[in-house]
Amino acid sequence: MHEVMLAAAYLLAALLFILSLRGLSSQQTARNGNFYGAMGMVMAIVATVLATSDLALPHVLAAIIGG
Repeated sequence: MHEVMLAAAYLLAALLFILSLRGLSSQQTARNGNFYGAMGMVMAIVATVLATSDLALPHVLAAIIGG
């Protein structure tokens, strides 16, 4: 994955995590906050998997399965 795209994906994931914390601050917005957090985590995991080399992929998948 190109370095600029990787940095943009991580930046967007961080923004989603911040929105998640903001959304989880009240009961009325908790559903949206949870959704933002889940999408941020999915984006961060996908970016990490696509950025790793083929040799590190089994280790990354083992960590995901273990988690």
